[in-house]
Amino acid sequence: MVGTDTSVLGVHPGRLRGRHRQPGGRPVAGRLLERPAGRVPLLRRRPPVPGLRHLSRAQRTARQDPSLADTDTSGYDALLVIGGQAPMYTFAVDERVHSLIASFHETGRITAVLCHGTAALLKTRLADGTLLVTGKTWTGFANSEEDYADAYVGRTIQPFRIEDEARRLPDTNFTVAGRFRPHAVRDGLLVTGQQQYSGTAVAQLVVQALGRSAP
Repeated sequence: MVGTDTSVLGVHPGRLRGRHRQPGGRPVAGRLLERPAGRVPLLRRRPPVPGLRHLSRAQRTARQDPSLADTDTSGYDALLVIGGQAPMYTFAVDERVHSLIASFHETGRITAVLCHGTAALLKTRLADGTLLVTGKTWTGFANSEEDYADAYVGRTIQPFRIEDEARRLPDTNFTVAGRFRPHAVRDGLLVTGQQQYSGTAVAQLVVQALGRSAP
């Protein structure tokens, strides 16, 4: 799981909730890799994230896991790139993140990207120069959800919109469901989720793709 190190924006704690278990409750091993190093900030929300009872555990996870630069990812079966607000300013332009996503995909491993983390897919290219999403069906944060977020805070939050940019790309099929409705898509090795409420659906598709099932 790749998080962000920005000091201004951060990861919603809900992105760290419920991602480590298969359907039925069986645990799935995973680590949070920070980009590029240091502590991942967790966004505080008032009221608290519904159902998030273990914020301190999420905080410990974000503080203890290693940086991306210090990790040999060759032994990992799958990659999950999480969202929050910051990836629009970080993952979208970070070639290290693009390279990591491409390397997992090109070595035949499951590559999952969630919420605003999908901004990275707009520029992730494979070794032959083609965009990873060429010929793929995928999803990401929707315009309807950006509209809601902007109206809620009374300002434009993001520097661009994933849906707008994705629809400008040739030979790719970007799909969205209703606003804040769970929506996840698997196309071959690529798994994508529309927003935070799609995390469980993404996790289930990853587990299925890995050939594992609940008891």
